[in-house]
Amino acid sequence: PLLGTSLAEGPDQCLEVRSPSVGETYWPESDPRLRCGVFRTNDIVEFAQDGSLRVLGRADDVINVAGRKLAPDAVEETLRRHPGVCECLVLGIPSEDTRGDTVVAIIMARTHLVVGDLRKFVQLSHPAWQTPRLWHFVEDLKPNIRGKISRAEWRSRLMSEVPFSLPS
Repeated sequence: PLLGTSLAEGPDQCLEVRSPSVGETYWPESDPRLRCGVFRTNDIVEFAQDGSLRVLGRADDVINVAGRKLAPDAVEETLRRHPGVCECLVLGIPSEDTRGDTVVAIIMARTHLVVGDLRKFVQLSHPAWQTPRLWHFVEDLKPNIRGKISRAEWRSRLMSEVPFSLPS
């Protein structure tokens, strides 16, 4: 951090930036994340013994699966290790049974992939509840103008389309 700035893990595991330079609000609307010299980010973090910081994901990206919390980055890392996966994105969409979210994988494949094979591959590293239930194959997973692949944009897009592949 910059001189006069400190970083801390908040009670919700999110990063807190503390500094007299932290603004009081965003204009024209106030922001509850900014107050009294503290900016509470949505970044879930972990501090190591040596003081180094590891960003684990974003709080707004966490998927609620029947009350259990899933950081989608972990499943994405696993899927990217599959030789047939070029790029992927994992997100949650509201579940029809109202028990939280349904885990969805959006896959840009190098070759033809079978959903059942991908499920088995994920389950080698993750419990069944963390394995995507719905699969969506795309030609391209391009970043947005900010250079990021937006879960929010893809979630909105999928909620309007919904051509999913169910597990086989």
